[in-house]
Amino acid sequence: MKIRQRPIRSNGTPLPDQNERSPLYVLSKEDDEWRIAAGQNTIVL
Repeated sequence: MKIRQRPIRSNGTPLPDQNERSPLYVLSKEDDEWRIAAGQNTIVL
């Protein structure tokens, strides 16, 4: 899955001068539960 995220205010309007970001999460399954093992949030230019 490929997603992008954008910082917004509590009313849902985008924050000015903020770039979108593209997060990456590495998941691992331990004891029948999925957990985030690593994460990175890359700025989209």
